Amino acid sequence: MLTWDGHQRAIETGRVVEQVLNAGVQGAVAEVGVFNGGMAAYLQGILLARTAENKNEMLRDLWLIDSFQGLPRADRMTSNNAPTSEWNRPEAVQRRWSGGLARSLNTVKRNLERYRVLQHNVKFLPGFVNDTLPSWPSGRHGDLAALRIDVDLYAPTYDSLHYLYPRLQRGGVVLFDDVVFNFSASAVTDYRRVHAITTKMQQLPDTVVPMAYWIKE
Repeated sequence: MLTWDGHQRAIETGRVVEQVLNAGVQGAVAEVGVFNGGMAAYLQGILLARTAENKNEMLRDLWLIDSFQGLPRADRMTSNNAPTSEWNRPEAVQRRWSGGLARSLNTVKRNLERYRVLQHNVKFLPGFVNDTLPSWPSGRHGDLAALRIDVDLYAPTYDSLHYLYPRLQRGGVVLFDDVVFNFSASAVTDYRRVHAITTKMQQLPDTVVPMAYWIKE
């Protein structure tokens, strides 16, 4: 189930997330773009192991955010939150994954059950991000310690940052799976520019496809 992300990518993602949790950053862990649920299962395993090892540590929520329908239609591949950009529009290159990424909510649940990690702390938010994230929970229930974004396209990448990055706590981490693709990388670059984010971007080491992250200052 982890073949899409790769074993090394999971290990390095887990290393960075644990670094943040060990630093005492408060909030949930969220993944936008779940696919089969392989990385979600790995992250949930980390959260469960931490509470098993330390009875004083509360089990954090793990938010799994996905359309569970694959990619949006071409007419929904733009973001009203993003600046004008050559990438913020329907592009044929953005549709090259169409039809290949759809995994139902029940499929993901079955995969998590298979590894016995589907517990009460796992929260599902089904739907396209421009529809679901505007109603993200307020208060401490919506705070994040770690945010992983893997949605391939410009618009949902930018919108995920627009709605969720403000809820990422100082010292938290935001990770990107798709910076190898121009449309996703451009969304990240545009968001950082608009919000004057100058924190150094780092890469997870030794992964087949580059994956970037930064720690929120």
